[in-house]
Amino acid sequence: MVEGTDSATLEGPQAESIRSDCLRGQRVTLTGAMASMRRAEVVSLVRACGGQWSPSVTHDTTLLVVGERGWPLKRNGRLTNKLRRSQALREKGYSIEVLGEEAFLERVGLHARADAVCRQYSQVELLRILGISRSQLQSLLKAGLVQPVASRGGLLYFDFRQASQVRSILRLVAAGVPVRDIRRSLMTLRRCLPGLGRSTSSGEAPDPLDWLGRLEVEGKCVVVRSRDGDLLEPSGQMRLDFSERRAESTLRFQTNRFEEAVALEQAGRLKEAVAAYRAILAEEGPDAVVNFNLANALFAQGEYAAAAERFRVATEIDPEFAEAWNNLGHLLADQGQLDEATTAYRAALRANPTYADAQYGLADVLDEAGRVEEARAQWRAYLALESVGDHADYARQRLSLTG
Repeated sequence: MVEGTDSATLEGPQAESIRSDCLRGQRVTLTGAMASMRRAEVVSLVRACGGQWSPSVTHDTTLLVVGERGWPLKRNGRLTNKLRRSQALREKGYSIEVLGEEAFLERVGLHARADAVCRQYSQVELLRILGISRSQLQSLLKAGLVQPVASRGGLLYFDFRQASQVRSILRLVAAGVPVRDIRRSLMTLRRCLPGLGRSTSSGEAPDPLDWLGRLEVEGKCVVVRSRDGDLLEPSGQMRLDFSERRAESTLRFQTNRFEEAVALEQAGRLKEAVAAYRAILAEEGPDAVVNFNLANALFAQGEYAAAAERFRVATEIDPEFAEAWNNLGHLLADQGQLDEATTAYRAALRANPTYADAQYGLADVLDEAGRVEEARAQWRAYLALESVGDHADYARQRLSLTG
């Protein structure tokens, strides 16, 4: 999420669910980036709950919220100024409570938003959000730095916080920040927020303080020295070493052209991102994920026909690419091609029957096409997957109006 102005307000069912006086008398500050909402929304939320917003930590601060989109670390590996300031004040006897994002959302009554912080992401969703390639994710898996938390319909799902935190640490090490400095910061952070970084939506994650000791810098790469004796390359393939002394295992995590293209797209530099994705395809050949990202960038530029074609190419390369089918469905629905959109959504659901976004899209497009009974069945199916949030409220509204 990106930060915005302080003019945002909470609307709809979520505004009705907040505990209006739960922050009465509290002076609240945020550090790090929230995974569930923009900074402007946090400001509005604090005020709606009776609290006072403060952009910085002072002697009057009573609550510091730590965003869980990665670790609250600066580029030099040190904790953010707000965290260090709050720690210093607490050591002097000031009462400053430190809460993680999920606990904060639970406190103010936004349980649906808190659930979103723990949301499980499919592999493709995770690649897109983190800006890494399939091979890099496979390398992280093989090194034991990331692990799937669920498997549904043959697809692996990952805890976003876990993967985001791993990525943050790897980038710091790749930038030359000493591992000892990162370790010191994480140990301090854990004293402020016990258990942060360990728990996931499905149990225990690898402890970063355990695997940090296996990170080194070799050239421009981060090297993870694992314990199994196999040499892992960036592609995730094993390479045998027949030297007399058993070779130490390494895994390299490199900034590559795909990650750079994703960064351009996320920065809103869409023309450059499109050119970068096309260059990758021209030099490296067909790839479903690169075509998928290219399609999204083209769509954001308003080049709908070109985007639709790239989504189709992605599904031709990988017919089980549920996210590509889903986004194609969204595009076709926006263009009024309801029958074609229905076909795309159904393909997404065949690939992943628990894909709530595709289920919602299918119900909505059937509703728009006047296929009421079919739409009702799909709204009910959506509610079986997602029972809270604005979309769930809308699904119940459609069922009540068409019943």
